[in-house]
Amino acid sequence: MLGATIVGISTLLQFAAAFVALRLMHITGKSISWGLISLAIFLMAIRRSATLLKIMQGQQAQPFDFSIELIALLISILMFAGLILISPLFKSMNINMAMLKKTRQEAIDNERKLYNITSSLAEGIYVIDEQGSLVFMNNEAETLTGWKFDELKDKDIHKTLHHRNNSSTELTEHGQMLSIFKKGEKYSSTDDFFTRKDGSEFPVSIISSPIIEHGKITSAVTAFRDLTIRKKLEKDREDLIKKLQHSLQTIKTLQGILPICASCKKIRNDEGCWIQIENYITHHSDADFSHGICPECAAVLYPEYCDAAAPSTKKNESSNS
Repeated sequence: MLGATIVGISTLLQFAAAFVALRLMHITGKSISWGLISLAIFLMAIRRSATLLKIMQGQQAQPFDFSIELIALLISILMFAGLILISPLFKSMNINMAMLKKTRQEAIDNERKLYNITSSLAEGIYVIDEQGSLVFMNNEAETLTGWKFDELKDKDIHKTLHHRNNSSTELTEHGQMLSIFKKGEKYSSTDDFFTRKDGSEFPVSIISSPIIEHGKITSAVTAFRDLTIRKKLEKDREDLIKKLQHSLQTIKTLQGILPICASCKKIRNDEGCWIQIENYITHHSDADFSHGICPECAAVLYPEYCDAAAPSTKKNESSNS
């Protein structure tokens, strides 16, 4: 009777273990592996059921060995207990996998939404992780730099876009970009230069900000705009201002009321002295005088020369007519 009880308990435990294995097949989604394990345990339970039936009918060919049957009972207990204890673990893993799948889908949806939003912006946008590797770039950034996102993905974009011949400038910019991750500070500049895929450079205004998740800086987003036209306009304006300043420095003007003699045309200066008009203008401006004589004055001062030149002048006028 004791032997039948031991075999019966062992048989029930094996059937129960087969049932738990079937549940794990549903929980984990691994239908083939757990299905095979459940079938193997179920066949073991069938075999134990046949042994139990022979014992109850007294048809057992060999005498009952308590030590072997106790070991078989222990194996059944351990098998059932192991499957019971491992069930919560697989259930938790299944929940975590579902959450991970949901998180991944949310990340894909957010990335698609971010791409759709930034595609309509007139500024280049890119995102880097803590290692400085590129994880996102919008259409405008691709257009301005000539690089495609797939070409720079997971690469150090700083070395690609910020590379300059001046190594000290490059190191300074790199240090300022790293401060975003170390100190959480924003970085902005209107004196940066980016390098296009073809090697040409263009001036940019740039704003970089850290992205904080759960109190930790996980990435940084950078927005930049091409300043080529703006810089050209600024240079043209500066050149024009310099030309105007140079012109103002080389021009002197006479202003106010100048007291002038009605007879000799001398001008009275600030000290009250009367000086020749040409001397006054030369002193107060950059103009110089080249003296000559007009025809009316020449006729008064030098009539003999004017009378001698008159016949020849009349002769030339008559011949021309």
